[in-house]
Amino acid sequence: MCISKYHLVLLSILPFLISCKYESSDGVSTNNSLVFDITFDNGDKTSPLSLSQIFDSVSYIPLKNDSGIIIGGIKDIKFVHNRFYIWDNKANALYVFDNKGNYLQEISHIGNASNEHILIGGFDVNPRNEEISLFDSPSRKIKRFSKNGTFLDNLSLKDVIRDFAVLGNGDYVFYTPDYLKGKNRRGAWQTDSSGVFKKQLVSMSDDFLYGGLYPTCFCRINDSTIGLKGGEDHDYIYHITADTIVVKYQLKVDIKIPDEIKKRAILNFENYKGKVYTKNDCFETEKLMTIAVSNLKRRILLFYHKTDSCHWLIQSEKDLVEDIKLHTWFQSSYNKALIGVLDCSYILSFPGLREEFPDIDESSNPILMVVYTK
Repeated sequence: MCISKYHLVLLSILPFLISCKYESSDGVSTNNSLVFDITFDNGDKTSPLSLSQIFDSVSYIPLKNDSGIIIGGIKDIKFVHNRFYIWDNKANALYVFDNKGNYLQEISHIGNASNEHILIGGFDVNPRNEEISLFDSPSRKIKRFSKNGTFLDNLSLKDVIRDFAVLGNGDYVFYTPDYLKGKNRRGAWQTDSSGVFKKQLVSMSDDFLYGGLYPTCFCRINDSTIGLKGGEDHDYIYHITADTIVVKYQLKVDIKIPDEIKKRAILNFENYKGKVYTKNDCFETEKLMTIAVSNLKRRILLFYHKTDSCHWLIQSEKDLVEDIKLHTWFQSSYNKALIGVLDCSYILSFPGLREEFPDIDESSNPILMVVYTK
């Protein structure tokens, strides 16, 4: 099957789903949140998942290089109002393409001027007005640009941030899960559009210093709702709007992180295989949620289909029926689809992919895989 042949990870899943009511934890309501048991040490199985049960169709969109733009490496993708916003971390630039892969514009001025950046550390797009917020990590400034790329202003930040998102009303929500000495905020907090602090959304105890590996923490579910993958202190997945925050999902992992590890940050995870776990690849559309949990020995993947209230357990490639062909895994999501990236070097490595994409050569830009959910 294509996922195991071309993609590299064998996925295992072991969740048990119930709907619960809990007392509020960390000031955030967990009432009616869904609970998934993630079990590494044996567990029940579900029937195999056919991809056609959760996916409707797949489109492949080549990013054209007629303008001479060659993308070196895609760090993040966002799709807003028929535009792909692509962060190329090798070029230290943000490119914008339309929904057919045509190049539109870029933000690539490097330097210390107001409209320039030193090193991109993240970005988001406000669906309301399509303003682009680009985080320059060395200067701790968010540089804002209009939809057409015109520089607007700078927003200076006092805190070190790991990820951020723009809410529907223009407010920002920031997240830093790791412990940093000093007065740096930790957890998730909300500011207004000018950076003035409004409220702490998620708090984390200073007695819990462990933090997993977090490439990204936020995902946009729709124009008004942001998903946040919380830390291993609670293993919550939050839904955040301009006015509310709720725990939408809870993960119950059967690994208890030792107290001595909880109290210190881990830099070398290889020394703790099987003793700790981390979460990644958390994506959500309006109809589907998926997340991966790894104990660094095994990777457990959870799919939950909201419309049917169904979940699936995949413990080997036999548990995943690929009646819809996928050539790679996902890197981003938006309200209707999940998005993956096929680099030209990856395509050229497999005869089957070279045959399917005959126009790809070493000078080609990546191809986006857009998988629409049912």
